Amino acid sequence: MLFRQCNSLIPKIQILERNFSRHFLTQPIRFRSTQHVYACNVRIASLSRTGKVEAARQVFDTMPERDVVSWNAMVTGYWQNRDLKESKMLFDLMPVRNVVSWNSMIAGCVENERVDEAFEYFCNMPGRNTASWNVMISGFVRYGRIEEAGSLFDKMPRRNVISYCAMIDGYARNGKIRQARALFDCMPSRNDVTWTVMISGYVMNGRFEEARELFDRMPDKDVNVIATTVMITGYCKERQIENARSLFEAIQLKDCASFNAMITGYAQNGNGEEALKLHTQMLRKGMKPDPSTLVSVLTACSTLPSLKEGRRTHVIILKRGFDSHLSICNALITMYSKCGGILDSESAFSHLNYPDLVSWNTIIAAFAQHGLYEKAVSFFSKMRMSGCEPDGVTFLGLFSACGHSGMGPFKTGEKNRTDDSNEI
Repeated sequence: MLFRQCNSLIPKIQILERNFSRHFLTQPIRFRSTQHVYACNVRIASLSRTGKVEAARQVFDTMPERDVVSWNAMVTGYWQNRDLKESKMLFDLMPVRNVVSWNSMIAGCVENERVDEAFEYFCNMPGRNTASWNVMISGFVRYGRIEEAGSLFDKMPRRNVISYCAMIDGYARNGKIRQARALFDCMPSRNDVTWTVMISGYVMNGRFEEARELFDRMPDKDVNVIATTVMITGYCKERQIENARSLFEAIQLKDCASFNAMITGYAQNGNGEEALKLHTQMLRKGMKPDPSTLVSVLTACSTLPSLKEGRRTHVIILKRGFDSHLSICNALITMYSKCGGILDSESAFSHLNYPDLVSWNTIIAAFAQHGLYEKAVSFFSKMRMSGCEPDGVTFLGLFSACGHSGMGPFKTGEKNRTDDSNEI
């Protein structure tokens, strides 16, 4: 009897053992799997941010399990590296999407100048959050489509500070400073960013007195480096350099942006020596100049002119890896030209992978300044062959080259003459 009872208990014990194993022994495996997915997601995002999108894709493809975060990280990685087409293909293959997936595609289209496509994704979203509205409004603002941005803003079910800041900035950038101020005044709550955006809008539109009045009213302005930096820029635009410097010195924790504003102010107001002194002070503090700093320093070297300081700055540019940066190369061309180093100007131009209109105009003007008529015409020809259309500044440079060389414009027998020369 007892033996039969024991036998009847064996199947039940076996079931309990299986349940125990299933519940407890698989937990570490599941935990390890979750950990692995998380680690892979972090790796994908990290590789993508550093431009190694193919390596990120290899990690993605070899994952035994993926979650929606994995897909989102890879979709975002592609458009961050200018491959929107691959982002779209991957987005279409996603087994499950969430609101972050859709927001990523909207942001990707905006970043790649496809605002209409961004709006299509926005309209097709099954559900939106406040971030969805904000990214689309910011996209419209970015490309000057302020009416469409305003229409979306009016339809928003819930707005936050980011929504208001985007619209205030949009109105200010499009010269609608009254609308910007009206929106600022009706905000339910404001933070430091809101005040700074509004003050910046006034400075941007040449309304410095309103900017100063608002800055004086701003709470905790003494510890807000960004707002103070905006005001430094405003004072410099008004040629009130001493007031700008006083404000600069009052900043306890100066950052690169505040140094840039003051250096730029000195350079643009013809005080190159002070600009260079401030740059030296910045370097002694262990701060690394960014492209904005270096462009301003090169401008200061041009106004002095100081070839020695220009070459010193060029060394810093090479060390920082900015030798093919568009704005920096354009500034180098101008600096070397004004300091008498036209061959260095041509060398700086040669480092540009994709010269823009400003680059071509700058090198042609540099040749003109040195009376190198044939070089100016030759580079004009190269400009047209590259597909870059000349403007009034281009032709002014060409005529200047003719004047400096004492030659008539585009003589018939000129070796480097182009068909466009006859039109001129």
